[in-house]
Amino acid sequence: MITRRGWAAIGDTLAALFVALTTLNPLLVLLALVAFAFVATQVVVFHRSVAALSPESFRVERSPLFKRMPVGLEMVVTVTVTYQGRRGFWGELYDVLPDSFDLREGSTRIRTWWPAGATHRLAYVFRPGIRGGFLLGPTVVSAHDPLGFARATVVLPTATPATILPPSLGVRPFPVGPTLPNRAPGRLILRRKGFGTEFRSLRPYQPDDDIRHIAWKRSTLQQLYVREFEQESRQDYLLLLDLDPSMHAGLWGESALDKSVEAATIVAQMIARQGEDRVGLLTYAGGTFQFLAPGRGPRQMKRLTDNLALTSARSAGFNLPAALTELANRLKVHTHIVAFSSLTGPMETLGAARVRFASRGHRLYLFVPDLASFYPEPSDPIGSVALPWAAEAERARRVAAIHAVEHVGFPVAVFGREGAAEKVLATYQRIRAWENSR
Repeated sequence: MITRRGWAAIGDTLAALFVALTTLNPLLVLLALVAFAFVATQVVVFHRSVAALSPESFRVERSPLFKRMPVGLEMVVTVTVTYQGRRGFWGELYDVLPDSFDLREGSTRIRTWWPAGATHRLAYVFRPGIRGGFLLGPTVVSAHDPLGFARATVVLPTATPATILPPSLGVRPFPVGPTLPNRAPGRLILRRKGFGTEFRSLRPYQPDDDIRHIAWKRSTLQQLYVREFEQESRQDYLLLLDLDPSMHAGLWGESALDKSVEAATIVAQMIARQGEDRVGLLTYAGGTFQFLAPGRGPRQMKRLTDNLALTSARSAGFNLPAALTELANRLKVHTHIVAFSSLTGPMETLGAARVRFASRGHRLYLFVPDLASFYPEPSDPIGSVALPWAAEAERARRVAAIHAVEHVGFPVAVFGREGAAEKVLATYQRIRAWENSR
């Protein structure tokens, strides 16, 4: 392939030849012909020298990569390429890295001479910046002539698909396994025993115990005892995500939808760590876009996190009453719905949808992004005036929508650029404490 510099050189020499012919000066014509012949010869000779280059001319060894990795995880990549051809060439070796991946150390490309049997190696460290599905690679060898007039590119089959998962908990604050919290202000006490109706045993009272479980008849002034019960039920949870275009508000990788997915992933992990509760997913864009029935186990969690990682905003809008009606039809067991929505859709039929939804025993916990807060302060004077005006209009719309939702009895929490993880986890703690103390 002729490069831009090569086409420029060919054009310049042809222009010089045309000028020389118009002047009828033999010397100028000769010089122009020599220049054009030189450029053309360079291009022809180069293409003949690299005509045999193909992916079979190279042997590639690539370090293994995780096919699923969370945002922020640093990965070390090494690519070793050995040239098995006979004719040497000047060329460049580089690895294609998605724009959303931050290069932390090393380099993804080198330019060097490739003699027969040469081995070159790339080594670098990258960190994915946003969730989604990406292609790591391929590795490319680009041969070029010394003057840069032509180039031959060989794409080596090293591309690896990877799913970048939403950011997860950096540490494991809770043990993995079937555990249950009790009601303790500001704390989350985990036990394998529950607060159901089947009596298990008595034990000494502790300061963080619920006083409703004190066995007064067995207690004395010197020692109080509490009743412990066996766990009697498993709970179902479902994550509801609004894919309305408004959820794309914010910076790349830090939008309202990104923060919603991050919080949904964390609460899904917490539910999965209980080992007994089930969790599912429904995404809504003008109707049910994707539905994953509540389930448990490693396979369910893998499907759930992969779907969350690939979630993106759609062109269709969100309709909360229609979504609640859809959930009432699909879910046969009492389910806790953890929903993330900007509430931009109609609310006229919300009361009727709420009656049917609640009659099935479902509960909704709604988390609404403050869309105006997802944008940083503009640096230009015009933007500094326009953004507060637009933000005020957006907040007025959000307040009206939240008022309509709260009027029918649904709890609502608002979150900004810092995300909804803390509020969602606090809600989950209250759900667990309330369910297990009934």
